[in-house]
Amino acid sequence: MSPTLAQLKAVAERTWRGPVQSIDPTNRENVYFMDTPGHGGYVVPVDSLTQDEIEKIHEYVIQTGNSFVPDPKTHQIIVFEEDCEYRVLEFLTGICRTEFLDEHGNYRIPGYKNRLESAFVKYYMKQINRRSNNV
Repeated sequence: MSPTLAQLKAVAERTWRGPVQSIDPTNRENVYFMDTPGHGGYVVPVDSLTQDEIEKIHEYVIQTGNSFVPDPKTHQIIVFEEDCEYRVLEFLTGICRTEFLDEHGNYRIPGYKNRLESAFVKYYMKQINRRSNNV
């Protein structure tokens, strides 16, 4: 059974330490972008992801050791913070806020997909380097 909106809000409020001020829909059912006074990001019930997407995110977590992205194999709801981790979700799954898409599901911002890929690769490599320096 998928979490309710109230449960998703509660996770966002615990994670980002404050009341949810806005909730934006995404191109995926039951996945939202939520803002609090301190932070925000995507709140994702794992059952809204495909098995392939779960595997991709799990592999990212394992390879990078990024503790900011919960492992979808051990959590029912995972969050992707707005400053950094959002690109992990957007790049690996194609999930994004509906305000960024036109009526055909294409990005409204020219070149956004290429910038997203570049940002993901840069962030991914930063996480890999951080992990190898801590080993």
